[in-house]
Formats: sequence, structure tokens, C-alpha cells
Amino acid sequence: MTTRPIRSALQCLMLAASLSALLLGCANVDTVKKARGQGARRLYDSPYEQVFNAVIAAAAAKRLDVLETDRAARRVVLSHGVTWPSWGENVAVFLTPVTPRSTEVEIVSKAVTTPLNFPPDRDRILLAQTAIVLSRGK
Repeated sequence: MTTRPIRSALQCLMLAASLSALLLGCANVDTVKKARGQGARRLYDSPYEQVFNAVIAAAAAKRLDVLETDRAARRVVLSHGVTWPSWGENVAVFLTPVTPRSTEVEIVSKAVTTPLNFPPDRDRILLAQTAIVLSRGK
């Protein structure tokens, strides 16, 4: 009796949320690649190659998909699919050798869709996991 209006209201709400997601924009791979300078940063006391490899290992440990690795551009692009709190995220990792023995890592994580999307703090999670991987190698 009353379930039909409730179901219709929920369907309308879901449709509105979906349309909003399409109209308000989505973060794609190019969006995160262009967001250099907007992410969380950390300096590691390790050479560039070691940190680059640690980022890849950290991504695997956190179940992120590697979309692109570009050593020349000093960039790794990752993604994570849909989870219960999130419609997914795209993540860009920028690596900058500071000295021969230290490397700065910047991570930019953007939700695939903006409304009703509550992704975890992937940048902080990946920075911490990279530190763990590096500490195991020493």
C-alpha cells in the first residue's frame, strides 16, 4: 500500500543522484594527471628507483589497479573500483628526486563521481604503505 510511493521516491532520488553525477563531472585519469601540486606530499630518505618500486608494491598491497607507470615522467596512475562508500577513485602519484638519496612523493586522489561518494583517504593510506614497504627493504 505505502511501499509503492516510497519505492517511486527512492527511484527518483537515485535517478537524480545519477544525473547529478553525470552533470557535475567525474574525475578521470587526465584529471588526476593534471592535478600535480594539489596532493599530499611526503619526503622519503630513499633513492628514486627504490621509492618508485615501493609505490608499486604499496599500490598492490592496498589493492589499487595500476593503470600507468611512466618512469620518464616520474608518475604512476592508479585506480580503485566501486566499494560500499565510494563509486571509485583515480589516483596519480608524482615522484621527484630531491637528492640522490631522497625522493618526494605527491599523491592526488580524486573520486570518480562527486555526489554521494565517500572514498577513503587514499593519498594518506598510500603514503603510509609506501613507508612500510621502504622500511622492510632496509
